[in-house]
Amino acid sequence: MEKSTKLPLLELAFNDSDWDEFLFVVSDYTNTDHWFEPTTETILVTAYSVIILLGILTNVVFITVIVKTKKVLKTRNLLFMNLAVSDLVMCGFCIPFTVVKLTRKSWSLGEALCRLIPMLQAVDVFIFSFTIIAISCDRYSAIVHATENLKRVSSMMPALIVIWISSFGLAVPIAIFSTVVKAEYLGNVVSYQICMEHWPSAMSRALYTLVSTLIQFAVPLAIMIPLHTKICRFLKSRMEYKSQSPVDAERMAKKEARYRSTMKLLTAVVLAFLLSWVPLSVVNIMADFNYMIFTHMNFNALYVTCHMIAMASVFVNPLLYGWFNTNFQRQLRGILFSGSKELSEKDGLLNTSAFKGSSVNKIKSGITN
Repeated sequence: MEKSTKLPLLELAFNDSDWDEFLFVVSDYTNTDHWFEPTTETILVTAYSVIILLGILTNVVFITVIVKTKKVLKTRNLLFMNLAVSDLVMCGFCIPFTVVKLTRKSWSLGEALCRLIPMLQAVDVFIFSFTIIAISCDRYSAIVHATENLKRVSSMMPALIVIWISSFGLAVPIAIFSTVVKAEYLGNVVSYQICMEHWPSAMSRALYTLVSTLIQFAVPLAIMIPLHTKICRFLKSRMEYKSQSPVDAERMAKKEARYRSTMKLLTAVVLAFLLSWVPLSVVNIMADFNYMIFTHMNFNALYVTCHMIAMASVFVNPLLYGWFNTNFQRQLRGILFSGSKELSEKDGLLNTSAFKGSSVNKIKSGITN
């Protein structure tokens, strides 16, 4: 639904400074449809293009390695693949159209995309938050309760469906209240269209932004911190166990090191997510509650900078996975330089069969799953 806003000249009372400012606005919109200077816009488009290419490349490589090594049916891999799919959606749909919105003053892509693109961006953030919670719960179940992988996989598939449905459900209000607004000044002297969120009231928009931010950041941290604390306590108590055999002690140490690597990966992913998205979320909350804060600064430049930092998260996750997982690195080299079949069988991403048969089998199976 296209809305129209008209400001007739006779309804305005200007002093000299107001009139000069108004004429500047008229001239600015008449002469150019771009928010930034050509050089600045070229830099922004180039930067966003690099982000998109890196996001597609790293996530496609990550999914390819998981699929080719036949390790899809591992709960952790399923969850990280879920993140990769959502990042690909962000690269393919959200970022390109958002760049148009950020660089052009007038929205010319229609009502449907105006509603769809902001919603998909919110969906991506919700999916990340819920997936990180699922990874933490899966690690807790595998380590502390030694739940078998097959049982966790059977429960993980419905969980993934719930994650996607919940994420879309929470983002629906953005699609409902996003619309193309047509502004007209002095009749048709200045006429342009803006894709924006048109809420019933400023308070309702601010409350939705605040609640969404709590769900995206506070809730995952509130769940993850206690789970990680319990896992660390469990591991500490297990490592204090005095094994009858030096061989068992060595096996336990190797498996504990493997788990700690997993925990470092998860922690790094969460920190990267917070560093990427918190600045943009803070700016959005401040703008919704009191946009006058930004009247004396270049808000467009501030917003684009924060948005670009947030979008960089699309290629950070697979890079972190490769950095912290040496088996993944070997699998990737095997695929790139042939001989991948032998490596795939020998160096599975989450191989749990190498250390079976000890007197503390339950403890070890809990650490490796």
